[in-house]
Amino acid sequence: MTWTLYYTRRYNIQRHEVVFRGMEGDFYKPFNPDFKMLVVPDGDNVSCYYEKEKFDPFAIRIYKELKPHLQKHYVAFLQEGETFVAFCKEMNKRELSSCSNTELTTFYEEFFRKNMKFFSTSVWLPFLIASFVEHDVEKEIEKLSLDKQKYVAAVFTPHIENAAMQMQNDIATGMSAEELYQKYRWMSVSDIDDEPWDLEYFKSLEKATKVERDDSDFKELMSSASNEQKKIFRMGKLHTYIKDKRDEQRREGQFYIQSLYREMGKRLGLSLKEVTYLTSQEIIDKLNGKNVEVDIKGRIKGYTYRWSLGRHEILSGDHGDLEPWKKIFSREYSMQYCEIVLRSLGKEVEHILPYTMQNLLIVPDNENQSCYFDTQEYNDFMNALVDHFTGSAEKFREFIDLFFKIGQDYVDFCKKIHEKDVENLHNDELKQIILDYYPKAIDYTCILWVGFLLNQYWTEANTKDFSEDVRKSMLIPAKKTTVMKMQEEASKISPNDPDKIAEFMKKYQWIPCLDIHHKPWKMRDATAYIITHTELPSEQFITEPESDKEFFTMVRELVYIKEVRDDFRRKGVFYIQKLYQEIAKRAGIDLEDIAYWSEPEIIQFLEDKKIEDKTSRKKGFMLYFKDGKITYVDENISDELKNLGFSEEERNDEIKGTVAQEGTAKGKVKIVRTVKDIPKVEEGDIMVTVTTHPDYVLAMQKAAAIVTDEGGVTSHAAIVSRELKKPCIVGTKHATKILKDGEIVEVDAVNGTVKR
Repeated sequence: MTWTLYYTRRYNIQRHEVVFRGMEGDFYKPFNPDFKMLVVPDGDNVSCYYEKEKFDPFAIRIYKELKPHLQKHYVAFLQEGETFVAFCKEMNKRELSSCSNTELTTFYEEFFRKNMKFFSTSVWLPFLIASFVEHDVEKEIEKLSLDKQKYVAAVFTPHIENAAMQMQNDIATGMSAEELYQKYRWMSVSDIDDEPWDLEYFKSLEKATKVERDDSDFKELMSSASNEQKKIFRMGKLHTYIKDKRDEQRREGQFYIQSLYREMGKRLGLSLKEVTYLTSQEIIDKLNGKNVEVDIKGRIKGYTYRWSLGRHEILSGDHGDLEPWKKIFSREYSMQYCEIVLRSLGKEVEHILPYTMQNLLIVPDNENQSCYFDTQEYNDFMNALVDHFTGSAEKFREFIDLFFKIGQDYVDFCKKIHEKDVENLHNDELKQIILDYYPKAIDYTCILWVGFLLNQYWTEANTKDFSEDVRKSMLIPAKKTTVMKMQEEASKISPNDPDKIAEFMKKYQWIPCLDIHHKPWKMRDATAYIITHTELPSEQFITEPESDKEFFTMVRELVYIKEVRDDFRRKGVFYIQKLYQEIAKRAGIDLEDIAYWSEPEIIQFLEDKKIEDKTSRKKGFMLYFKDGKITYVDENISDELKNLGFSEEERNDEIKGTVAQEGTAKGKVKIVRTVKDIPKVEEGDIMVTVTTHPDYVLAMQKAAAIVTDEGGVTSHAAIVSRELKKPCIVGTKHATKILKDGEIVEVDAVNGTVKR
């Protein structure tokens, strides 16, 4: 899965709920919005991502269906926005303090429905189709062989003044601060918990320069266009206006509805901001007297919001890894073991796991193989795993028993095969052993995964709040591990006692057998270990608080499991090597080579069918598990990775984006991540920001140039920069992370680059 950034903002949960649930209305049902969306903390903001593989086809379906009637839809959406604002104004006039909680609930439910409907069309649709409208406009201008930069800018400049420009002109013509306050104070309410501009703000405004709208380039373009092209260019104009107007309607509506939120907050003992970090259902439940426990302060510090059709999940803090693929480990593993690794989390282990994986990936990585999980699937998988195996003391004990049972069954099976006279067995008999072996190996690798992941979850993520001494004690294994026992025994053996060394070697010869082709210890290896070993110091448990005793016990058991899980695995591999050696012998290859054969290839060979040389896999191979099937790749791996959306995006010092308004400028960088950073921008600065909105216009006026991480030619920054004739580059992705406050840069908004 590939996560694509939608926006980075300081939006609350009320805002995100209507953004996401806007996809669940009747308007979008025919288009099947089955993609996922994810919001995670990002500095002082939160960032919203969508699932590219499903979102993009969804957007294409929308555009193809609506394109012939887009103007009609846009007019209808403007009317929907006016209805939304009118409702909020009416609510602002009510004497809410005299209403009952039941009445407030009714008002809120009606507002939420109207807000969701407004977002589903007026807000969502222009975003969904923006790139397609831009593409159509650019394509038709290219057909006319005209200056693309000039005329694209002409099309994507609104034909009607937006509120920000109106305010600027009103300031320029001398409108009083009181009049400006009454007319424009709502413009700062980007979210319901934002404060409106006060009178002092308008008194502090400096004289502005009047903006003269110049549509001569657009008229010139239209004079060269066919009737069909004129229709497309007019649609581009309307689209740009709609993007501005929808934002104005949203802000004005939120300004008026604040009275309802303030009254609800007053009754719930919450501030305006705190109310907006509740979901709609939580607000309704609380107004109805239900005891709903919510970590509001945690959510305000940062929250993760996961959405897919019909499913919502909100968590305090950062619970979302934004890389589409989450790296789990990197090891020197052969094809044989990697295949088992992937299969041990799929449908073959539904009898063990509460939730199985569908998308897994193993790729070459500097002479090793690295395993990746689909990030969203991993999050869901871990939630299910933690609850199923550690949700209670009883569940955890059942997991421990199951772990040791499956581990011992695996070793016993392999040992039984080791004791067989495999040299005298027919190929069909060897084939049956292989068919019996894989389910045993897969079951054990599955329970090994569980031990590994639960250990990672509980010991790494959930012990940080304890003091260093307590944490150190907590992470001592519940019992002595094999390594501890080996150290104790080795310390008592003389390097000059071959009998004792032989006994020691025989007991632990399986230790190196991490993979099927790894060789067991010989006498020289055991001798070297005894000579070079370092005795481990004994560690002392700290007596844990009675209240944490159960947790301490679980963590120590998991630490022990983490060590002992490899004991079962290595013993099993050691015993089963005899089988693989025999098959390799019959194939005329060595044990290392057959470790790079898959199970289907081994079965194919034992059915007397020829197998191609697979030694190239030693240099690197790729396996991926998608929709229940494994694909084996040993050439053109990079192409296959791109097809899967596997791209660990590298960030370098190059800053390059789309030119929104041509020009050049040199100045001091001012990073604007949130509204509170706006005062930093002084005359002649280079304003570098994630994105812009109306609050930023006065700062944009002062700036010599504007650079944004996000946006395209119809973004707010692009539109305003063209109005202001300020050099502007949008969509650089990383400018706010690469550049630093105060450094001098050159903005080349001709070639779309920023030079440090």
